[in-house]
Amino acid sequence: MISDIIDAMVAKKVSFVVVGGMAAISHGSSRITFDLDVCYARDKANLERLARALAPMHPSLRGAPAGSTVSLGR
Repeated sequence: MISDIIDAMVAKKVSFVVVGGMAAISHGSSRITFDLDVCYARDKANLERLARALAPMHPSLRGAPAGSTVSLGR
């Protein structure tokens, strides 16, 4: 699943970097992690690419009420 997320963001040309545990693992750390932390550019065009990349995976915002939706302000 993590590689699917990264592949989707790369395919949609999202500007992002991997941080946290996965970044450490990619540099040889033996740390075990099961999540993906990314930092992404917050300009409107990149946020639209990010939303399109992740939409098929039905993401949700941590801490948001169940059923909440995210809008880019259109």
